[in-house]
Amino acid sequence: MKLLVILILSQIYWQDTIVVQADYTKRFTSFTFPYNFHYINLDIAGPDLNGLPGIVPLLGANYGTITLGGTTPEENTILLNGIPLTDPQSGYTDITLLPRDMISGIELIHSGSVFSGSNGIGGIVNLLPSEGGRLGIRLGKYRRSFFLSPLSTPKINFSFYYEAFPDSFSYQNEFNKEVYYRNTKYTKKALYWRSSIMIPFSFIFLVRESGAPGPEGSILTASKEEKLYGFRITKEIGKILFSLSGNEHFLKYIETDNIDTHRTRAIYTHLKYSWVYCGLNLDEVVSTKIEKRWKYDAYFKLEKTINLRYLDLNAHLRLDHFQNFNMVPTWSLSLYRKFGRNMFFFVNFSSNFRSPTFNELYWPEDRFAAGNSELKPEYSKNIDAGLRMLLPNIFITLSLYHKNIKNKILWVNDGKWIPKNFSRLKTAGIDWEISWETQRWFSIYFSGNLLRAYENDKPFIYRPNISYLISSKILNLVKLQVSYVGERPARLNSPKKLPAFYLINMNVEKNITFKKYIFLIKFGIENILDCNYEIIRGYPQPGREFFLNLNIKRGVL
Repeated sequence: MKLLVILILSQIYWQDTIVVQADYTKRFTSFTFPYNFHYINLDIAGPDLNGLPGIVPLLGANYGTITLGGTTPEENTILLNGIPLTDPQSGYTDITLLPRDMISGIELIHSGSVFSGSNGIGGIVNLLPSEGGRLGIRLGKYRRSFFLSPLSTPKINFSFYYEAFPDSFSYQNEFNKEVYYRNTKYTKKALYWRSSIMIPFSFIFLVRESGAPGPEGSILTASKEEKLYGFRITKEIGKILFSLSGNEHFLKYIETDNIDTHRTRAIYTHLKYSWVYCGLNLDEVVSTKIEKRWKYDAYFKLEKTINLRYLDLNAHLRLDHFQNFNMVPTWSLSLYRKFGRNMFFFVNFSSNFRSPTFNELYWPEDRFAAGNSELKPEYSKNIDAGLRMLLPNIFITLSLYHKNIKNKILWVNDGKWIPKNFSRLKTAGIDWEISWETQRWFSIYFSGNLLRAYENDKPFIYRPNISYLISSKILNLVKLQVSYVGERPARLNSPKKLPAFYLINMNVEKNITFKKYIFLIKFGIENILDCNYEIIRGYPQPGREFFLNLNIKRGVL
């Protein structure tokens, strides 16, 4: 029932603010709630991102990101409880920086133009950290992890996370020969702090040391050292709502005869008064590759919501001014209709943009690649529509989206890899979610995505036409999860495809109460079939893994 309560709250109410600090079973979120919203509880859906609504995970070795609606990683905004994580140099977020046990839920919104200060064509992904005064230990075949939340109240939380992975693991290559994937070793450490006393504030600090192998471990001596700081502050001063957020990334890439360093900083400021919004975004990079660069984006937006008896109407008009670019206008129009007590319909029309990244503009010419300072921003037109039904023990949602992106920026091989505005990317998809729970003894969650993604009328790489996930829990004891990902093109302009695969996970968990403490013991198997699969060509994923988790929490679950 907790999932249904969260879903009901998130789908019914439109909060007309930049940031909302809402307490859903002690999960604090920084999201406004437009109508094209999904909340996914990973405690129910499971740890795998495959098959979740609209999400396409792209996972290599010590690298990974996620996209929405078939778009490219640069076209999505990734947040951690409202803290921006995107690296302005590359334009995307490496989610593998985060320890796996750190994330307990995901919020998704297609077409990020409905957000102040967001230019995500694909949409927005807000990752929700685990909280609640827990001590957790994970011992697995490959992964060892530890997390501790010694201080946790509705107004304050402090958490520490640690995760480690071995030097190598074996897998079957395409010739059915067992080989070892080397130099994937990593260690991750994370500190997360959230407080809503006087001024809502959150902070994240991440550190990772890892290998940096090429396809099939071809670069055996490379390694990476990474650090990330991120923060978000919100304050209401009279009728003015103020938000300040930012991050700093540091990356050192070490090879036998070469060391590259990259440091980026991003600051985002937003003000809201009534239906008027404005803000200034600043990005800076200091790099051995592109030297010292900076850029800005100033925006002004008018947004108005009209609430009628059975219909809500929201519209906005926004103007952005970029360094080296002319004024860029965007707009959106959203309608929300309630039918009776249990059914809801929404439709959202919007336009959007993406400005080129530092790498796309300024990468120095070398033997392999060169940037392009003449690039123009991408533009898109988007449609999102959906239908939701809420019953006492059942939640059903069905949504559709379509994105048409012009001036698409892609790196093309014209003697060297050079980014150009030449292509058109069209994506369309159908998402669904079904959640059903009986009186404690059985629950089931079913989600999936049908997707068509075409770049210049040719299938776009790594985008499966179908993916889905089924997760069930029996007697509040046994949990079984099955996910499926269809075949995906592995190269542009090539018939070669990565094969489809199934992943099956299972665990048994039991709560034991002793005095004021609750012990959650969980034993499980991930990838039961020991499936040999790749998300990105040349980067195999680990096989079967056994694990044992022990969580200790003070109080009542």
